[in-house]
This record gives sequence, structure tokens and C-alpha cells, in this order.
Amino acid sequence: MDSIATQARLFRAGTVVVSLAAVAAAVADDRGSPARGECLVELMMLRHDTGERSSVVKAFDSGRIEAGSPTGRGKCMVQQVPPKEVRALAAEVEKAILMGKLTTSAIADEVQREAERTGLAAAIEGADEAVLVCQTARGREEVRCSAIGVLAERYPEAKRVQAFAAIQQRLLNIAAIAQAGGREAAQRLAAAATREMQAEHPDAKAWGVEELSMVRAGEDGGRMIQFCRRVASTNDPHTYDCWITMIVEKPGEELRVSVLAPESVVR
Repeated sequence: MDSIATQARLFRAGTVVVSLAAVAAAVADDRGSPARGECLVELMMLRHDTGERSSVVKAFDSGRIEAGSPTGRGKCMVQQVPPKEVRALAAEVEKAILMGKLTTSAIADEVQREAERTGLAAAIEGADEAVLVCQTARGREEVRCSAIGVLAERYPEAKRVQAFAAIQQRLLNIAAIAQAGGREAAQRLAAAATREMQAEHPDAKAWGVEELSMVRAGEDGGRMIQFCRRVASTNDPHTYDCWITMIVEKPGEELRVSVLAPESVVR
């Protein structure tokens, strides 16, 4: 499994890699699944207005992945992967935290320094807080950062911010794969997204499962799926262009696929 240091570089370059290979489809409950075991890694979001914590994804030493419901309510989505892959994931997150000295206060200090250096405000009004929890050799480590996605774009040279953002993107991708119905289902969605994108932009790189960034579901059975790729701008090495392909599924209807290419490609 790729290192978190590599993940941070890939995040800046526009790619986030996840190599968790699913061995069973995701299900909306835990019938027939093995014991949960110990939670090694968890990503949560802390709402700024209510202080409520919601779990985005949990990875257990049994190989069980629990992702929040794509509807935003109800039972979590469950996926089973090889336990060794979850242990490897936890080891890489632990390494990133301990070797990178990722603490809530260290990230806050770095953000403040970057705000003073660049003149770009660090405070993001109304932003929720990402909470990363990992079991390490030192015990339970918890690291927090508000508006990490915005800060990662705003301060590309902030190493701790970039490292935290890379971990978050990796875990969000793991959650999205489970919410999509497992790796095979995610691969089918990637193929559909690629067909539409390359019909408009033949030279565009095919979508990979590791670029699945979001799955949302409605009570009518419909789903919205997003693939996202950030690529370094050819004009400014500190900025990025973004490819997005959005899939909308509705029961009894054909897939609707929309492609948003970077302005440099559209021109």
C-alpha cells in the first residue's frame, strides 16, 4: 500500500491512491459479516453549529469497513476487505501522524504562519471540523482541522496541512467505494464516467476507482456519484485544474453523465 508521504505528493499533483481491494460487496447492515474487532482508523466530521460528531468511515482490524449512509441517515454501509490491508492502512496513517508530527496544535500553528506569510485568511466561517482518530504505538491519537480542503488549496506549501488533506482524501475514497456498493460496482461507475468524458475529450485519462470522491443517495432511490481529479496547472505550479465527472442515477432511467473539464482544456 502506498505511503502517506506518497499520498501527500499525489494529493498536490491531483491523484489520491487507495489500494484496498474489496472481497465482498458493500451491504447496508452487518448480517453475515465477521466480528467488528478493534477500530484502527476513523474519520469523523464535527459540525460547527451543533458540535455533533458524525462518522464518515471506520476501518477495523477484522477487515471491516463502515461508511456513513449515502443518504445521510440510517444504517452505515459495510464492506469487507482483507484484514492485512486495514492493518497496512493503519500503519501508514500512524507513520504520517508520528513522523510528520501531526497534531491539532501543530497544524493550527502552521496555518497561522502561512496566513501571515501569504496574506490569505485562515479562518473559514461556518466550516466543519475533520477529526482523524488512529490507534498508534502511543495509544489513541486524535488530530483535528477545520476546512482542511480549503486550507490545502490555499496553502500548498504547508506540509502538515497537505499531509492531513491527503489522509482525509484517502479515507473519503474508501468510504465512497463502500457507499457505491464495493470495488466492482465502483469500477463499473468509473467505466461509465470514462466513456462520457472521452466522448467529449478523447485524450483525457480514464477514471480510476481511486478517484471516486462522493456518493450521495436520495430517498427516491436515486444516486449522485462524483469522480474528481486535480492536476497541476500548466500556467502556475501552485494552482490546480480540476476534472469532474458527475453521474446521476434514477430508478427506471438511463444514467445521466455530466463532464466538467478545466478551463484550459475547454479553451
